[in-house]
Amino acid sequence: MSKKIIITTVSLILVTLLGVGIYGLIVNQPTSAQSPVKTITIQHSPPISVNGRQEPTDSTTLKYDATKGNIHDWYVTNNSSVKAGDKLFEYYNPAIEQQITHKQRQLSRLVHMPKPTKESKATSDTLQAEIDELQTHLRTQVVAPISGKLTLTNEHPSKVGEPILSIYSEHKVIKLTLNEEELPHIKEHQTLTIHDQQHQSFKSKVQQVNAFPQNYQSKARTSTYEVQLSTKARYPVGTHFSIEIPSQTIQIPTSALYKKDSVLVKRNNRFIERKIKYYKTVKQNEIIVTEGLNINEKIAKNTKDVA
Repeated sequence: MSKKIIITTVSLILVTLLGVGIYGLIVNQPTSAQSPVKTITIQHSPPISVNGRQEPTDSTTLKYDATKGNIHDWYVTNNSSVKAGDKLFEYYNPAIEQQITHKQRQLSRLVHMPKPTKESKATSDTLQAEIDELQTHLRTQVVAPISGKLTLTNEHPSKVGEPILSIYSEHKVIKLTLNEEELPHIKEHQTLTIHDQQHQSFKSKVQQVNAFPQNYQSKARTSTYEVQLSTKARYPVGTHFSIEIPSQTIQIPTSALYKKDSVLVKRNNRFIERKIKYYKTVKQNEIIVTEGLNINEKIAKNTKDVA
């Protein structure tokens, strides 16, 4: 009998101890597994892609000036190459010719007077001076203001301001326009990658960055600036290109901010607070970091997830 009591007592003790152990395990185990904190690996922003076009470095269009008369003689043909100062065409002014003829008749009558007087001699001198002056305006030669290739638009214009011809510099560049946010990413002598419409690419140098905005006189909220790049001569004027401009900025979401001016950097599986400098972008949920972060570092994507 006593043996049965001992066995029963030992069994109860073992069951009790087992129950206490299981209870302890249940109490100390977390109710749910904590999800890992999402991180961002710091990288420069993707390159900016903009469009550009093959254009001459310089161009000019000459328009019809009716005050000089009619175009009488041509010295060039369509698609010819000209140098600055070359003769292009000549105006002849019939209205000036009529004035000259009228004054010449007056002068002839005075010269053939049987008894010329001092007054008639003075009048003759005045008339001759006026005729000489008019002769300088009878014909007006127009010369090329720049060197380049000539495109003839209209050999016989009749309306004031009508285009006559255009001259395009035979030296070509790629021209593009950047806005205020894009402009800081580019500088003169920088090398860029250019892609043509056939998906072929080549390297180009930034030749000129215009510091004065194109739309300065307008009321646009964003200023735009012209940039010129080197190009390949084989592409005709008007060819369009896609240009890659590398971005050196570090852009992160505002959710990564901690205490307004810090982020949480992951180091040895721990998150460490670090001060940063940044400025806001046009997108409300993004900022651009200027100081405090290095490439390939990891930061908490949302600091609220860090316990």
